[in-house]
Amino acid sequence: MRTQAIESPRETLLARARRYARVRELHDASARNPVLTFLLGGERYGVEARCVLGVARVEHLTPLPSAPGPLAGLVLWRGSILTVVDLEGPLGAPRVGLDDRARVVVVRPRSTDVGGMDLGILVGDVEGILDVGGDLEAPENESELVAGRAAGALTVLNPRALPALLMEGDRR
Repeated sequence: MRTQAIESPRETLLARARRYARVRELHDASARNPVLTFLLGGERYGVEARCVLGVARVEHLTPLPSAPGPLAGLVLWRGSILTVVDLEGPLGAPRVGLDDRARVVVVRPRSTDVGGMDLGILVGDVEGILDVGGDLEAPENESELVAGRAAGALTVLNPRALPALLMEGDRR
């Protein structure tokens, strides 16, 4: 008769925890890069979906007198005051007026910083989520706002550059 070593309850639980805590691999996870796409000045832009906290209608944008160029104003979002930036000027996109399709894309520029400042990007219309895969071309001689370009004339923005943009505008 074979004797089997009896594990302690703690060892059994730890073994189960290790077995169930394994990260499930997505099919070709290295190629996945979902981007929220939107129109800005009639051109297609996007931002990585992992940085997006939400999308809201522009119901009441409060402009700030003497605010730096990219600062469009403030909106109330989920009970908090949210700073909204207009990137048409800094990106060189043609100016388009706001209409009923205008939205604010709420992003957290520093995803690892839990206390990070959330910002809104004023956009003309949100198109949806697009998986650009790993096919992002590195920008050449572009603003720090541009993270790269994807197929289909899509410019992917770098939300980490937004706070610096506001600080630069404040110094002008």
